[in-house]
Amino acid sequence: MKKNILVITAFISEIEENDEEKQILEIDDLIDKFGKKDRLTWIQTRKIFLNKKSLNCGQCDICKNWVTNIEKNDPIPYLPNGVIYKGKLLCDEHLPKNHKWAFN
Repeated sequence: MKKNILVITAFISEIEENDEEKQILEIDDLIDKFGKKDRLTWIQTRKIFLNKKSLNCGQCDICKNWVTNIEKNDPIPYLPNGVIYKGKLLCDEHLPKNHKWAFN
């Protein structure tokens, strides 16, 4: 008997503002090539321009990985969890081990 599995993968890419359109097309091409691998059927692609001022996202003060603050409204799906701890935005891997959102 066969089973179906939904594989959700998130990538972050830094692009230059003055060449956005070309770079987005290049990213789409990479995703297309990745999706054509055996056993994968492409369903959808969604792009979110990460904006610290208008979206619930930021970069961990230690490792600079993008995170969404899990304790605020509207967390961004597929971004790792983070929270403000002692005035700093930290990802779940850099929170103290006893913190409720720490990755253990």
